[in-house]
Amino acid sequence: KRPDGEGSVRRIGYGPIAFEETVLTSTPGKLIEYAISKGSPLKNHLGRIEFHAEGKGTRVDYVITFEPKLPGTAGLLKGVLKGMISPAFGRIRKALKEH
Repeated sequence: KRPDGEGSVRRIGYGPIAFEETVLTSTPGKLIEYAISKGSPLKNHLGRIEFHAEGKGTRVDYVITFEPKLPGTAGLLKGVLKGMISPAFGRIRKALKEH
């Protein structure tokens, strides 16, 4: 079983603010869909990452949909998610430029 294959589970975060994601769909080099499966202030969460070859590179379309469990917190949660994901893409870009 691949580490990011269908059914794989990964733990994100630290201690009491950690949660688990489960990969629902995985097509290597094309698509990953996952949902938060445990320990989150979100409900109806779906993350979808699509990869598209473009010229000499790859375009990544990353969409996350969710509903907050606590009404009125969607904006705050969106900011937290963006703050968690954006640095990862920065590290990926840097690593790719080094190779």
